[in-house]
Amino acid sequence: QLKTRIINAGTGNKEHPTQMLTDLYSISEYVHDQFETGKITYALVGNLSRSRAIHSLLIGLGNYGGKIYLVGPPEESIPNHLIEIVKNPLLTLHTVVSAKEIAEEVDVWYFTQLPGQDNTVTSQYTVDETLRNKMKESAIVLHPLPYGSEYQDVNDLKDPRFIHYHQTDNGTFVRMAILKTLFSPHIDLHLVRAENDKVEVTGHLTNTPMLLKEINAVCAITQCPYVRIGSDWVTIDIIIKERLFYKARIGACPHCRPL
Repeated sequence: QLKTRIINAGTGNKEHPTQMLTDLYSISEYVHDQFETGKITYALVGNLSRSRAIHSLLIGLGNYGGKIYLVGPPEESIPNHLIEIVKNPLLTLHTVVSAKEIAEEVDVWYFTQLPGQDNTVTSQYTVDETLRNKMKESAIVLHPLPYGSEYQDVNDLKDPRFIHYHQTDNGTFVRMAILKTLFSPHIDLHLVRAENDKVEVTGHLTNTPMLLKEINAVCAITQCPYVRIGSDWVTIDIIIKERLFYKARIGACPHCRPL
């Protein structure tokens, strides 16, 4: 029977689960203890009613504790059904209009584009020098990208607290993990990584770096340093060789017993 697997990579103005996993991972990477204990304050800024990234992040944070400021103009609000989903006695939601009002409290900022607004309204949610100066030195600032007028400067070059490009890199690895989990759950990623490491081998080759995955057999005798690459036997560090016993064992190599 055909099994269909669907990965939601973003649905209109509703949800964006893979972005949410990326965001949670990025937050945990930078402020792990605060994230795990819930002793943390967030500010979700901008397009509260239509940002699928904010909606999914809010759902994700509903499994943790903390204080969340929902920052946007009066006409912007989180859909009611999401408020019900994220109900958690350890998580509190507060609606505010100005980002600068709460800047000194926030540990994690999450900005989104606020389209269709005039400059007067948008300026309240634009990252400028005044807001950056009010932010905590230990704060981190995320954005699902691409950014618009809310980032008038190239903030990541001026301020290391803006981690949106590192956040994007994390998205690559998170989505790789999703694909692996769904389609190849049996693959040992540690083994894959190890096989792509290089080691120095000697023998008919002289101190030549080779990929571990090119080793197709090892000698079954523990203290024998020989492994086989192709049809040739070469020597390798004993400690490294002991890590390769997942390879097919073929008995003693020609150097350990008479042919």
